[in-house]
Amino acid sequence: MKITHHTTPYLLAALLLLGLSACDKPGPAQEAGRKLDEAAEKATEAVKKSVDDADDAAERQKEKASTAMEDTEITAKVKTALMQREGMKSVTISVKTRRGLVTLTGSVASQAQADLAKQLAQAVKGVHEVDNLLVVVSR
Repeated sequence: MKITHHTTPYLLAALLLLGLSACDKPGPAQEAGRKLDEAAEKATEAVKKSVDDADDAAERQKEKASTAMEDTEITAKVKTALMQREGMKSVTISVKTRRGLVTLTGSVASQAQADLAKQLAQAVKGVHEVDNLLVVVSR
């Protein structure tokens, strides 16, 4: 085959296209690099998710601890209010608090004492509701 002056540019163009098409195909090193990049990206995403999950869990625990401390403080304040009130010192009242709901149980000598106990509990800061389960026991 005789290469002429007119066919040389076509031959060079064909060789160039062949060379460029070969460059588009990744070699083993390029493929390995791509796989490493993908693995690194997946690992980074997994670590970020784990950190976010841990942060969420820590926040939930913090909220639970805070609520428990608030409930304990409310219970103590209600008990103090009952003990400091004249006529309520000898009364047997149990106080439990859960998320601002105070439950009063036990026995009192009159409905007036039961009402007063509820009123004293409601006056404590942080109390959202009072469940008065006090029983009037006549003596």
